[in-house]
Amino acid sequence: MKIKRFIYICLCIFFLTETLFSLRAAIPKDAVYNRKRLNTDYYLSPRALARGNTYITTTDQSDALFLNPAFLYSGENKTYFGTFLVDPSFVGSTRTFKTIKEFQNISSILKPDNLNNQSELTTTYKNLLGLTDKWKSEATSVYSSIFLGSFFKYVGFGVLTSATLDLDAGLTTVKSQSESVRVNSLITIAPTIGAAFPVPYVKGLQIGTSIHYLIRMEIDVDQGIDFYDLLALKKHKPQVKDLTAYGHKPAFDLGVVYKPDIFLNPRFGLVFSNIGNVNFKDLDKVEKFKMEPIRQNLGLGTSIHPQLGPGVLSVSLDFRDLTGSYDTSFLSETYFGVDYLLLKKFGFSTGLSQGYPSLGFYITSRFVQFDIGLNTKERELTIGTKPDTRFFLKLRISV
Repeated sequence: MKIKRFIYICLCIFFLTETLFSLRAAIPKDAVYNRKRLNTDYYLSPRALARGNTYITTTDQSDALFLNPAFLYSGENKTYFGTFLVDPSFVGSTRTFKTIKEFQNISSILKPDNLNNQSELTTTYKNLLGLTDKWKSEATSVYSSIFLGSFFKYVGFGVLTSATLDLDAGLTTVKSQSESVRVNSLITIAPTIGAAFPVPYVKGLQIGTSIHYLIRMEIDVDQGIDFYDLLALKKHKPQVKDLTAYGHKPAFDLGVVYKPDIFLNPRFGLVFSNIGNVNFKDLDKVEKFKMEPIRQNLGLGTSIHPQLGPGVLSVSLDFRDLTGSYDTSFLSETYFGVDYLLLKKFGFSTGLSQGYPSLGFYITSRFVQFDIGLNTKERELTIGTKPDTRFFLKLRISV
């Protein structure tokens, strides 16, 4: 009986996938977004990043509100699961740390005693030119967030605050944008609530939904001049554009997970996030500034979770952007991850995110969780640049 039910669910997932690919082919080209290098994610999970950014069938209850709301229901026989008192996350390009160190070296040269030293000034100028080359080939971006919330047997809720900072030192990332020094920052406040329930008569099948009310501010500073020209002091008058926009709009996520009680403990899942796209309108009405949208993304995932010695091994595979919101290759939306949880306390993760490796380590307990690691991602339409390798860190204290 269990095998028949398992085959039935697999067939449903197969036909659903076929339908989604048919819908993707029918989407008009003007509805497909061309990717920007700009980071629009308002929630990043270090635990997911470590295992190749797979999460559709491997997320836990703490990340379920933003990754797959079906996991808000754990199936455990207790009502209250915890409240997060401290939950900061940090994700930054390794290039960011190098840039800070390089500027410290340059600032140490630019001391008053050295200003009259032509040799020192020439060295500093060359260092600045070298920095420009690195900025044009390596990403400089930072993400940070903090979440406060509570989780119960069927429901979770809380408030997320996150911010990103992205430096573009002259590369053309959008057809309409000329080369110039550009700094972009996104600040998001997101009160959110979600719920999940088991489906009657189908053991192991859960469905959940979450609603986020996104309050977002976008700050864009454009120098209007290429950094090479700026350093060379060419006769080009920079036109600094300091644009600020803010808007607010709800976003809706839907998640499904099926966990049949059979060999290897497989899972099959589906997530449809930001359904219908989240298109903000600039509410300050000072200048015409189109805010970066948050695009819908539909994905399918599968994983196995066999017991291996004193721990549990998880092997996961995600396919995302099945609705074709992004104009990218199939490999760019394929994610693979491996995770081993030892004694329910210590975890080791690795994976491939868009074809690039990731690595992480974490410690987990009832009251404290700690994550650290590296993840690499594409820089999208920016041609001729290196992928963005990011360092992440997270500390969570709950009661």
